[in-house]
Amino acid sequence: MIIIRRMTENDLTEVKTLSVEENQIKYVGTTEEILQQSSDTNHFYVIQKNNSIIGFFIIDTTYNKKYSFAQEAELGLRAFLIDKNLQGKGLGKQAVMALIPYLKSAYKEWKSIVLTVNCKNSGAYRCYLSGGFIDIGDRYLEGPAGPQYIMRSSLK
Repeated sequence: MIIIRRMTENDLTEVKTLSVEENQIKYVGTTEEILQQSSDTNHFYVIQKNNSIIGFFIIDTTYNKKYSFAQEAELGLRAFLIDKNLQGKGLGKQAVMALIPYLKSAYKEWKSIVLTVNCKNSGAYRCYLSGGFIDIGDRYLEGPAGPQYIMRSSLK
């Protein structure tokens, strides 16, 4: 069973062991780079299976102030990462499917969540679709690795 929970200081050692394949770094960054994005508005979460941390991500509460496609009262999902040794086993899909119900409970005042995924990252795109996100049909063209799909899911 997949569990989503806030990251704690005690999780850092295990989280720092997580990584993605070399060709995925351009899409998500390294674990070290992601962890440097700590702030009051970036909430870090871990993804657990069988008491082991298999991934992590950021919920950005000021995403709509940075990106014009993000709406008022909309969270941003950033840096979603499943460890490279566990990819291809359906765990990303399970985590995304667990994410929406978790966020509905944890962020009751927010109406939706939005993310971007690189147009070349077809595995991640399919994962988000199967987990309940909808491609809004528009593209974000300012991504560092090229055009990105914009995907959204309701939290209501």
